[in-house]
Parts: sequence; structure tokens; C-alpha cells
Amino acid sequence: MSVANVVLISSKIVVSRHSLSYSPVRSQYTSRQRFQDLLLTIQSVKSHIPNPYIILIDNSSLPLVWKRKLEKVCNDFLNPTKDRFLRFQTDISPYKGLGECCQLLLALKHLQTLNLTVGRLFKITGRYVLNDSFRMGPFLAPYNIFKRSRSVHDRPYYFTCFFKITGRYLDKFYQCLIESVNVYRARDFGRFGSHEDLEVILPAIMGGNFVVASHLGVTQKVAIPYLSNNKRDAERKI
Repeated sequence: MSVANVVLISSKIVVSRHSLSYSPVRSQYTSRQRFQDLLLTIQSVKSHIPNPYIILIDNSSLPLVWKRKLEKVCNDFLNPTKDRFLRFQTDISPYKGLGECCQLLLALKHLQTLNLTVGRLFKITGRYVLNDSFRMGPFLAPYNIFKRSRSVHDRPYYFTCFFKITGRYLDKFYQCLIESVNVYRARDFGRFGSHEDLEVILPAIMGGNFVVASHLGVTQKVAIPYLSNNKRDAERKI
């Protein structure tokens, strides 16, 4: 079966109290708030991307009613709560990008079992939403698409909260994620200017095999308290 638009949502509704490499707190939002925001993510995908096949991965232990709701609104909800390796990377490791890569790898393994012919894959971070400035047209081009941050000047920083991978590049993208995981586990950040951001590491490993968008049409909801002094600052359109 052919599917033009697969949307992969990486999510962590229930966050741990272990610190990140850049913040002692993982989120300023409660689990209930994060769950409600995730529902908005899914709603925005359905509103802006035609006939999306939605794969959600979140390894949080959830109330049954929340789990059933997510199963209802997605095509596939992956909830590998017993995967100890993944739990360590998402809950204990100080590297947020490592946990995200491991989630994406599991989701892509699942996608491979579906035997779908994928036109394009969109990845969006849970709790972020596609807004009314999103336009599907530019993403129909047969290229991988990322957007570079205009506010980060000391390193090549490309947003990983939303990007597009062409179907024909998925196998290569899978290998790029594996290499990214290896970088984190070996702490081999030297070749990336000692930067730990997935937004630096993954695009570099892809070797620039993408075009740079001028606009995404995504609203970020920043979870780290010191990065957002109030609700208005927490929501950023890119």
C-alpha cells in the first residue's frame, strides 16, 4: 500500500526528575498538560497534512484512559514501557537528543514492518503544533527539508522539532540515526565542535543532504523553564 504522508510524533508525556545536560529540570509542565498539548499536536497534523498516517511513540507509563485516547486518534501508538534501554535513554541520560534518536529508530523499525510505500515522512515533536502559516506545497518537493535557526550563530543549528524526509531516503536516514546514537553513547562530540545538540549532530551526519526551508509553520512550546520566562516566551513560531 502506498502512503503519501507518514507523520512520526516523538513524545514523552511523563518526564523524569533526572537533569539534562543543559537544564536541571526537564519540563515546567505537568503530565496532564503535556498530554493535552500532545492531543493538540495530533489535531494540528490532521488539519494541515492531507490523509496523514500518524505513528506516535511515547514510552511513558500512562493512565489507561489516556492510552486509549491516543490509540483512537493515531494510526499506530507505540508505547514500549518495558523497553529498559529506551527508558534509560529517555529518562536518565542527560542527552535529550539521544532519547529522541532511540525513539525514532523504534518507530522506523515499526514502519518497516508495515510494508508501506512511503512518499514522505514528517517528524514533529509532541506538544508542538503546525500553525496556520504552514503550507504543504514546499514539502511536496522530492528533497529532505530542514530549517536552520536564525537566532543561533555559533554553530550550524537546524531544527529537529519538525522536518521532512523523502521516502527514498528512509533507509539512509535510519543509518544516520544509528550513527547519531553512537556519537552520544561514545560522547564523541569533538567533531561537532564539542556541541551536544541533536540539531547540530544529525544534520551534520546527513552530510547536508537536504534543502533549507525559509519557514516551517510550526509553533514550539518550550518546556525548559529558564528558556521561557512566561507563557508568551514559551511559544515560538518558526
